Amino acid sequence: MKGMLQKPDMVTATGEGRKNNTRRLGGLKEINKDPDAWTPHSVTHEVKPARIGDYIFMHQDGHALLIRPLYQVGETVYIKEAWWVDNDGDVYYKSDWETEPRYGKWKSPLFLPERFARYFVKVLDNKPERLQEITEEDARFEGCITDRLPDGNYTSLVDSFANLWNSINPSYPFDLNPWCFRVEYKLESVR
Repeated sequence: MKGMLQKPDMVTATGEGRKNNTRRLGGLKEINKDPDAWTPHSVTHEVKPARIGDYIFMHQDGHALLIRPLYQVGETVYIKEAWWVDNDGDVYYKSDWETEPRYGKWKSPLFLPERFARYFVKVLDNKPERLQEITEEDARFEGCITDRLPDGNYTSLVDSFANLWNSINPSYPFDLNPWCFRVEYKLESVR
């Protein structure tokens, strides 16, 4: 089973049902070298090597790239989060704690095995879009909340999302407006 990395506050948002969308760059590195030059087209029937759910990105010069999204519609994946196992075999999750474990160190979510996962989500939709197409409602479903500014005003949800995105993807900042896959999911089970 595939895993989906999430930061601790996003794990909490998924578990509480506030997050049911995520945007991912997987497979789009070549496209994002010049994002304005590409247009996606969905594959609607199986044509080798493409399959339903894949996308053909057409470059303005006429060449094409087949892109297979990491997550497929209907697939169940587990949420990978920072974790730690104590000497008794008990598993702890960073999203539940505000400090480091007393006798250990948080392990990278990259290495969380499925057997320790708490949250499982089912992929409902997965389609390419430009990052700046995100709406306030989309940002809310990304688990974002508004931030208070020094002047007492609040950021928009899209601004909060842009800040989160830039903290995770510094090589593909929000202002670059890269292509990404917008993955919609629902919480399927909790352990």
